[in-house]
Amino acid sequence: MIIEIIKSSISILDALELYSSIDVGSINTRKKRFNICCPFHNDRNPSFTIYTDTNRFRCWSGCNEGKTGDVIDLVALSLNTSKSNAIKILRNKLSKKHLGDEFLTELKQKMKKNKLLADIHYNFEQEVKEAIDTLSRLDRLISKKLTQIKTIEHLNKFGDLYHLKPTINYWLDSLLENDVSIVFYTLKDAKTFLERLNYK
Repeated sequence: MIIEIIKSSISILDALELYSSIDVGSINTRKKRFNICCPFHNDRNPSFTIYTDTNRFRCWSGCNEGKTGDVIDLVALSLNTSKSNAIKILRNKLSKKHLGDEFLTELKQKMKKNKLLADIHYNFEQEVKEAIDTLSRLDRLISKKLTQIKTIEHLNKFGDLYHLKPTINYWLDSLLENDVSIVFYTLKDAKTFLERLNYK
């Protein structure tokens, strides 16, 4: 339980500020993820990714061990100590009042809420991925059909596919946008279309 309390109470940014040589004040920390120079090797190009949304980090280049982990791992690496000792250090950092029943109840509720949000996010991403796969297959099928048009009869029968292809390509582009609202409404339109088409 104490490990979960530590991970939920001390952010990766706080750990960087307190236990590493990184000056967090000079970094734009509002992003969900950003790169800085790795504090664990001579890093000329920022290869150390901080994930503020998951409270984790990862070095992508110079660290032979492929260093990755959470707040506890970061403190252990920064102080060149064991994980168990890092846990003791971080436990001492938390004041005793934070370890009371009220705090534990609040923490459990927060963890439950975070898990629910993570599940919703995961399911949404899976739906987007499935829609992209389905639309991509449909786009390839339409392209194949269009190459088979050789006569006026074929054109009359399959000509509408010419108009459908740009819409599918627009949806595919929109599903890869960073704006969640665009992705949400595009997914809704695409799913309605695919259900009406009965295409899976």
